[in-house]
Amino acid sequence: MFRAAAVGAASAVSILGLTGVALAAPAGAAPSSSSSTAMSEWEYAGFYDTKRQCQGGGEIYLNHGYSDYRCTYQLSNGQFLLETRD
Repeated sequence: MFRAAAVGAASAVSILGLTGVALAAPAGAAPSSSSSTAMSEWEYAGFYDTKRQCQGGGEIYLNHGYSDYRCTYQLSNGQFLLETRD
């Protein structure tokens, strides 16, 4: 009887061990969120005194093959930050 209990406990440990390995595998296969080659990252392009100037700069980037730009007002320096995306 003791032998049967020991075999049952060993089976439970091996099943739990395999389950733990199976659960750990997908986490290891997940891609890193800090990839430096992400296509949608915004890149600094410059500062402008007015929003109209910033938008004009953004249009130039679009004409040269960039896919998007954005102009955001920066309270820290009172200027518009132009950022672009490939």
